Amino acid sequence: MLGPAWNAQLRDESTAFGPLAVSDAARNLARWRWASPLGQAFFHAPIFFLYWNQSLPVAHVLQLEAVYYLSVVVLEVPSGVFSDRVGRLRTLRLSAAAGVLAYALFFFFQGFAAFAAAQTLLAVHFAFRSGTSAAWHFELLESEGRAHEFPEREAQLARHGFWVRAACGLSGGAVGIWMLGGAYALSCLAAVAVLALLFVSREVPVSAPHASPFLHGIGRSLARLRNPWLAWIFATVVLRTTLDHIPYEFVQPWLATALGARGIDPVRTPLATGALIAAVAVVGGWAAGWAPPLLRRLGAAWTLLGVMIVQTAVIAALASAVHPLLAVLVLFRSVQPAVATVVVDAVVAPVVPASERATYLSLHSLAGRAGYGAVLLALGAVVGPVAVMSPAELRAALSVSAVLGGVGIAALALTRGRASRAAPEAVA
Repeated sequence: MLGPAWNAQLRDESTAFGPLAVSDAARNLARWRWASPLGQAFFHAPIFFLYWNQSLPVAHVLQLEAVYYLSVVVLEVPSGVFSDRVGRLRTLRLSAAAGVLAYALFFFFQGFAAFAAAQTLLAVHFAFRSGTSAAWHFELLESEGRAHEFPEREAQLARHGFWVRAACGLSGGAVGIWMLGGAYALSCLAAVAVLALLFVSREVPVSAPHASPFLHGIGRSLARLRNPWLAWIFATVVLRTTLDHIPYEFVQPWLATALGARGIDPVRTPLATGALIAAVAVVGGWAAGWAPPLLRRLGAAWTLLGVMIVQTAVIAALASAVHPLLAVLVLFRSVQPAVATVVVDAVVAPVVPASERATYLSLHSLAGRAGYGAVLLALGAVVGPVAVMSPAELRAALSVSAVLGGVGIAALALTRGRASRAAPEAVA
């Protein structure tokens, strides 16, 4: 079921769990093939909005999401510097431990304060993982003399991560019918498994490069944006991060409204959302496999523009009407993150030195999440203190987001030519 390429790699490195492993890097690669997809075990994805909304008004729900994204803004760059200075594995362990605590807090406690604390821990979890996960994978391959395999292998990890999301979305939605908070308990167990795999892994020398001092390292990373190509890629990350999360954020209330308007019991929303998330993740797994060939055939710029157009079209379709049939279009929501993440990592990782690789990738995440956090706060102010969003309010929020996407894509398309001329030929 995992596919012949995946099975062959597992056979080649099956001894990496035991005493016959030829290196720590080989052991780590074998374990990372399990830890990375398990890190995508988001059982709570179909229910988080509904879980919070059962005790908090919509404005507070959006504020909770803003707490997460703005916390990530504060943590992103320090987490990258921490990774470059202290080591990839310690950073990933800290990330996994924060995830365990966050999901436990969501499950055992209620109220805005407890949820805000959990969102902050979740920000630690994702901030310390972002950038470092790609850097860890690239450097493990590099230490084995196989850095050229990075795009294909990163695409495979993304594909299997999406398949994990599919299984967890469906099962989390089913559990949500019985008990909404139960999905958080399952997410917590998955995070414990990831933490265990990381604790039996071992740091390798390349994962602890000699990083520059904090401010100097940030300055060096920012200076790289003087290159028009890297600046253009940076801008695409900001826009696509916002576009990625708009359908994710609003699909639960959108689907609940669409089902309720047709007399379907809203209590079934978690299962319906879980089924939709599972289908979306399956499409994402399929799309991730297309990232390397699209990168080779179209180049990074046209590939990134193409998937952003798909995402904006999905948002515009959801804004056009609140109807269950349009949920089919949400299936394409995962195409952009599945393809774009692999493409950006494949373009950036080889051209940024290890001493600042995680810092630079963290700057990507910081800018994207800061932008989306600002959008969330603005949308929360527009919606106001309502208990549940009306169809008109949902459509208005989605329409504004679609316009934002269209304007951003147009600007990037107009500047693509100049940026591409500054790119290495292999990735332009």
